[in-house]
Amino acid sequence: MRVLQEVPDYSLIIIDEVEASLHPKAQRRLINFLIELSRLRRAQVIVSTHSPYILEELPPEARILLLPTATGPSVVYGASPEFSLTKLDDVAHPEAFLYVEDNFAQIWCREILATHPEGADLLSHIKISAVGPANVVAMMGKLASEGKLPRPGLGVLDGDQESKPGCVKLPGDKAPEQIVFHGLRAANWGQLHDRFGVGAGSLHTYFEDAMLNPDFHKWPELVGDKILKSRTSVWETIVTEWCRICLDNQTRDAFVLSVKNVLPENSGQGAKNI
Repeated sequence: MRVLQEVPDYSLIIIDEVEASLHPKAQRRLINFLIELSRLRRAQVIVSTHSPYILEELPPEARILLLPTATGPSVVYGASPEFSLTKLDDVAHPEAFLYVEDNFAQIWCREILATHPEGADLLSHIKISAVGPANVVAMMGKLASEGKLPRPGLGVLDGDQESKPGCVKLPGDKAPEQIVFHGLRAANWGQLHDRFGVGAGSLHTYFEDAMLNPDFHKWPELVGDKILKSRTSVWETIVTEWCRICLDNQTRDAFVLSVKNVLPENSGQGAKNI
């Protein structure tokens, strides 16, 4: 620590396995010290780590994943901590991966697939991974389409993103929260009052009030605060209802076909027609 505090301006500091022998709390304190040091000294700090505590303290632009591919390592910027620590040869051995931005997209993607008659079987062949921002999804989709990853894969971008090679988009042309909330509002909120066990009048007011907030990412959380449920629990419930009453078969089947097309033909799914 003394040496670090005495480095001259514009230094390059490289630390291998920065978390070694440190308690999680100490890991967080150390990485925040290094971030502050880089600002004060105008220094560049490069650390290697396998610690989620270190990764969680870093802003997305500071996380760089060296991803092994068939043609050598590829550099992925901004990968989520969870994906950065995920081994592609995990015990489940899925036959293909779907790469999505976050947990909300992961849940929505799963529910769309689950509504299809072959959904349960299809979901048993794939793994849906939340990998980080759209640029990471696009990178993973591109690498998968070029056959550079250990297993087939498909990037799944939010509807408000531009189309990219190796990627398919979620329904609509806006962010998931906007598509789902506005779709349910147009359907008078379906049977959400039964699903949540809350009176329709009160529940509809909670949803309408949440949608007045300009930050649509907060809408599930604002509803959850009113009915005492987590934002994830709210989102799981409303996307299930959206899929039931708002998702048309044509959109669903096109999405399912895109997923099936990346599966190996010998999986029993890849060669089937819908």
